[in-house]
Amino acid sequence: MAAVLRLSHDDAVGITVAPAPKNARDALHESNAKEQSGTADSASPPSSISTADVKMIPFLSLFRFYSPQDRIVASVGAFCCMIGGLAFPCINIAFGGLLDSSASLSNVEETTRNAVLFMIGVALVLGVSLFLGFALVGIAATRGANSVRREYLKALMAQDVRFFDDAQAGELSAATSEKVQELQNGTAKKLGELVQALFTGVGGIAVGFYFSWKLSLVILAGVPLVGGATLMLIKATTLLTKANPAYEKAGAVATESITAARVTAALSFQGRAAARYESYLGEAERHSTKNQWRISFANGGLFGSMFFMYAFGLWFGAYLIASSTEQAMKDHPAPVGLLDTDSLQWGLHALNARASCVDSKTGKAYTGEALSTCACALDFSIMDTTPKLSNPNCGCGYRTGGFGGESPCMSGGTVVMVFFSVLFGGFMFGQAGASIETIVKARIAAYKLFAVIDRVPEGVGADSRKPLGVALPSRVTGEIVFSAVHFTYGSRPVFTGIDLHIPAGTTAALVGESGCGKSTIGRLLERFYDPQAGVISLDGLDIKSLRITELRAHIGVVSQEPLLFEASLRINIAVGRPNVGADSVSLEDVEAAARAASAHDFISAFPQGYDTIVGGKNSKLSGGQKQ
Repeated sequence: MAAVLRLSHDDAVGITVAPAPKNARDALHESNAKEQSGTADSASPPSSISTADVKMIPFLSLFRFYSPQDRIVASVGAFCCMIGGLAFPCINIAFGGLLDSSASLSNVEETTRNAVLFMIGVALVLGVSLFLGFALVGIAATRGANSVRREYLKALMAQDVRFFDDAQAGELSAATSEKVQELQNGTAKKLGELVQALFTGVGGIAVGFYFSWKLSLVILAGVPLVGGATLMLIKATTLLTKANPAYEKAGAVATESITAARVTAALSFQGRAAARYESYLGEAERHSTKNQWRISFANGGLFGSMFFMYAFGLWFGAYLIASSTEQAMKDHPAPVGLLDTDSLQWGLHALNARASCVDSKTGKAYTGEALSTCACALDFSIMDTTPKLSNPNCGCGYRTGGFGGESPCMSGGTVVMVFFSVLFGGFMFGQAGASIETIVKARIAAYKLFAVIDRVPEGVGADSRKPLGVALPSRVTGEIVFSAVHFTYGSRPVFTGIDLHIPAGTTAALVGESGCGKSTIGRLLERFYDPQAGVISLDGLDIKSLRITELRAHIGVVSQEPLLFEASLRINIAVGRPNVGADSVSLEDVEAAARAASAHDFISAFPQGYDTIVGGKNSKLSGGQKQ
């Protein structure tokens, strides 16, 4: 028995079943053709664009899908980056000591050797720690991102159709590449750079304050300028290297014009397409020019503020050297007769001081107060004299615990060490800003990804990941009953109490004007949507009480313009077998299914037969062959 069901907006409450004419299938195909060829069924919900405020997840939730091993690897990597960050200021300490040893008039070889060995040790620590740090953090981030991809795809495939109706075109599939990549960027290299930058900045400022808090405060006054200019330069450079939105629009114009080359030519649209492309190129040029001005301004601000800090910091450092030396000579004056070559106690000291205290540029010997200051700073105990000389313990050479103790004077090496430690710390804080921005983007991307992963499909038992309900009988006859079904798309009613009975074994055609809900009947039966009221039953069982995976496994759908997987014809047929992997289906079973669908003959005519790969957009097959 065959039947034709006529639907209209006016009689949607009551549906009658009448004997079908011989061309009922033709009427059904014509109806489907209209709906699938691009005419939107008015029962289909409109695509909605999310306008929600930007939200982000907590920082630690970025590592939600890390395995315990990955978390350990990431923690070790972050610790190594921390060690590398703290080791950076040590280079300035070694450099300052090297300058002091070079300027020293005594024991130059030993102090220089110690400083060089110290710098080699710091370099080894830096190389090993940063190599391990960035490598381990990157490995853990890659594994975590792959875990997110898997969970996201699982959740995506389990969602109800209403979820896809509300999504923007392309955003869900793009999330597996773009959003996950943003998440990975924020937990890989940029996370290591943030840890390194923070500890380098804190360590550099700590070193500066330890050796001279006065000079550190002066230099810190200019650090915000340097840090701000560094951050501005990084952001401007990042904007320049990013995909220009105008170029993307121009590319879209070119793509659509080339893809639809026949339509473009038929409508003589080439000139207008070229004009649109040219207009977007002009916009792209303005965008790039604006970013170049930003980079130029940031570069000028960076170097201007940096050299201003150089000038002011070194001037203040020279002032501290002079004032500390003057104060040391006042607090610990030279003993009487230190410069008297005829003195029995200090004669040899005076002779060695006059020989050592010479202006390196002019070759003139120091005299007066300069000679006295230089003599006090000398370490007479290491000079090759007979007898061995003791130190006068005055001025900058004053020590409370011998000459190896701390000098009361500020040295040139200390000034350079403090200056570059604080300055480099400011640079690193500026670089940390760029890393923080990337991590914020990762948190925003993760919020969107996790929202899909955590979403539970609407409807009882609608989550195919955890199918609930009773199993279908071993034999399904196919009796379909709609009882007082109410259904709306948003606020627009489609059915208001529809009653429909299709006996088992009946071929039925749904005929009606566009938008009356013909396609909606099939979607409700497949539980793509659930009605707001009423019952839909299959063989007397409410489909809501059935396991959704088994329900859909017993329903076959052939649309007007089906989309096949980009794989072989054999695989495309094999995936239709429920609860069995496509690779496990034998070729004999595939051929039997193809013969039942009258497809075996034209498939066998292909050179590769069932191994023919379906091209992009299934271009190798006609519409009828795809069906």
